[in-house]
This record gives sequence, structure tokens and C-alpha cells, in this order.
Amino acid sequence: EVDRRYARIEALLETTTSDLARLHGELSLSFRTMISVRTAQRLIEEAGLERDAAWAARALESARKVGQPDLLSAAFDAAAAVEMGRDEMARVLELTKARQKLEDRVSTSERIDSWIVRAWSELLLGMLDEAARSADRARVGLATGQAASFVLGASSWRAIALHALGRWDEALADAARAERAWQESELRAPWFATNGFLAALTIARGRGDAVAVRNLDGHVALQLHVARAPHL
Repeated sequence: EVDRRYARIEALLETTTSDLARLHGELSLSFRTMISVRTAQRLIEEAGLERDAAWAARALESARKVGQPDLLSAAFDAAAAVEMGRDEMARVLELTKARQKLEDRVSTSERIDSWIVRAWSELLLGMLDEAARSADRARVGLATGQAASFVLGASSWRAIALHALGRWDEALADAARAERAWQESELRAPWFATNGFLAALTIARGRGDAVAVRNLDGHVALQLHVARAPHL
């Protein structure tokens, strides 16, 4: 079904005269890497990554032509997604920093997402202090209940960084904030938060906190179960 839809988008790109429509199509094709990661196609061949990189380059060119900051930000995000598929996190960080030059001109969701991707990149590169600061920056200016799914993601990445830094009390505070945001978001099982709860679970086990272990173990089990069976 995914392949059929992408083929349809490519066919429509040959017929459109709208720069904006063309850009949306190119963005869709650029993010194919992320679709593959979230389905059964866990391993992405280099040919597929090259294909997606070419579409991302076209999307960046079209976005500059269209001149809408949010869409240009999305194009940078698409290019970063390809590099993430290649496990080139230094390149992801570079593209994300370029994306953040638009920060004062984009929507709240684009701004927050860029800081979450930056925290993600810095964490995987071992830049733990920077990752903790970037994740915190993602939540700046948000009131309780606002952009809850983004707060969940940012808090989870920050919990992982703080766990690795040995700042366990702070990590647990961020895990608790992530739990509240999960409830506020009404998401069933956000896979992107699993590692944050795993970090908190590791801390709880290390401290011999049986109550916290039961609570966090349930969170992780639920997320993994629903992530594997999204139809439930």
C-alpha cells in the first residue's frame, strides 16, 4: 500500500503546475525513510537512501523557491531523516542547526521538533550535557498541557541524557514530567518515549525501588506491546 501511494505521488508530480503541490509531494517522498523504519522494513538499503536523499534535495530547492519557513524547515527535517537512516548523526546535527536558523519564523511545532531532533542527535553523539540543554530548550514557553506529545518526547530524551550523566534525581523528575505529558497527550503508546521510561526503570532498579519498578515496567510493556500491534 505504501509503495502504491508513493508511486501515485510520483505520477502526480509529473502533471502538477503548482510549486506548492510539487513541494508537498517531494516532502512526502523524502520522508519515505521514516515510513520504512516504522514498519516491518527495519533495514533500509543504500539505494533507497540515495533515492530519498535525491527527493530531499529537490524538496529543499523547491522550499527555498516557495519561501514558506515552515515548509523549508520540514525540508531540512526530511534531509536529516535520510542521514538518520544512514546513522550519520553528525550530519543530522548539522542539518538541524541549519533548520534552526529559521526558528523565529516557524510555527511552535516546527521549532520544538527541531530542538528534539537536536537533542536526539547530540545524545547519540555522546554530547550529553548539550543534549540535556537542547531537550530542556524544546519545552521553553509551553504551559501545562500545551504541545503535550512534544513535551513527552523532549522529557524522554532529557531523562536518557541525565541518566547517562549520573544525575538520577533530575532524570526521574523528567520521567515524571514525561508521564504527565503522556496522559495529557492521550497517545496510546508513543514509541519515541520508550527509552526515556527505560532509563527511569534502570534507575528504579538500581535503587531497589520496587513500587517505581512495577509502575515503569508497566509503561514500557504497554508501549512495546502496542507498538508491535498498532491495530489494537
